Amino acid sequence: MRGVLLIAALVVFAVGCKKPTEKPANPTEPQMPTSTETGANTVACRVNSEVHIYKGVPTYLNADGVLFGLYPDRNEYFLQVTAGGIAEYKDNIWLLLYDTAVQLNTQYPFSVTETDKNRAEYSVEAGSYSKIYKTKGSSGFIKFTRYDKTVAAGTFEFAAYNDQGEKIEITEGFFDISRPQ
Repeated sequence: MRGVLLIAALVVFAVGCKKPTEKPANPTEPQMPTSTETGANTVACRVNSEVHIYKGVPTYLNADGVLFGLYPDRNEYFLQVTAGGIAEYKDNIWLLLYDTAVQLNTQYPFSVTETDKNRAEYSVEAGSYSKIYKTKGSSGFIKFTRYDKTVAAGTFEFAAYNDQGEKIEITEGFFDISRPQ
């Protein structure tokens, strides 16, 4: 009889023990959106683990938003993805790729050297000036998952440093921007 009671007690104990549940996401904190390739004019990433979401198209009176451009620079062309969140985050992200023959699903490294000028930059307002963080060496990438006449979309991540050696990490980044016709 004792054996039966012992087994019954163990079963009750085992059933009563629950694995602690994970802490639910804070509903007031922004969650990372799902990446798209529709021309939604969205750039999202984590800046030192904090979710930043940039949307819309900037105008003369509103600097917030995202842009994609193909620009001539010293007889070269470069692609630029820009995200500005001046109102909410007080920051900007620039992704520059000096290769206009984009191949889909190819990781283009940010590795600022004399022969490779692909780079990423992050700036944040800090009072009356901006702290600028730049990539050094091989510290990230940009990858296009869609690139045609109407949409530029892809992923990115990088680590960057300011002049004081402070590091910022941009992770889980994606962009989905309509291209001007």
